[in-house]
Amino acid sequence: MTMSKSEIIINIVCRVCGVRVSKLLSPIRTGQLYFARMLAVRFLEEAGETHETIGWLLNRTRPSITYTSKAQKREYEQNKLFRAKCEIIKSKLDEQARSPQSV
Repeated sequence: MTMSKSEIIINIVCRVCGVRVSKLLSPIRTGQLYFARMLAVRFLEEAGETHETIGWLLNRTRPSITYTSKAQKREYEQNKLFRAKCEIIKSKLDEQARSPQSV
């Protein structure tokens, strides 16, 4: 079974952040999950997904995704850990693109 680009992004973000996909998609609002959701939004946007589609993928409303999108941009500028996680995720996505069967 082949995963979509969006599913691959969500799975890699969850692995890097140490959270389960089911928790990421749940209504739970802990800091760790919000951090992971910000990363997911960042990479789903980069993949060309609209806020409406990202909301559907993450079980969130479009306004929630718009807010999270703005928040992740601030977080990227101000938070070294967030930038480091972005680099790790980007590296894993690049690796996945070279070797599609390795998720």
